[in-house]
Amino acid sequence: MTGGTPLQTAAMAVGGVFLLVGGGAIYAVLWIYGLIIDFDSGANFVALNTPDNWLHFVLAVGMIGLGLALGGRARAERRGPAETRP
Repeated sequence: MTGGTPLQTAAMAVGGVFLLVGGGAIYAVLWIYGLIIDFDSGANFVALNTPDNWLHFVLAVGMIGLGLALGGRARAERRGPAETRP
């Protein structure tokens, strides 16, 4: 995966929603993992700590929330103006 691929995907409305929700899900998994492991154990291969857990939680909630909030707009843009008229 190159650096341009996420940027190209985010340029499309549906791709942007996918990146926000998918990235938020990854941060949610990191947050849960950080809650479960002991910071001093060998399982802490990501080098997590309490501030990291809070950061992952805030990023997960924010990214998933934005993705879901903007998801309706992305579907409306994909349908086009003819299909959105009553």
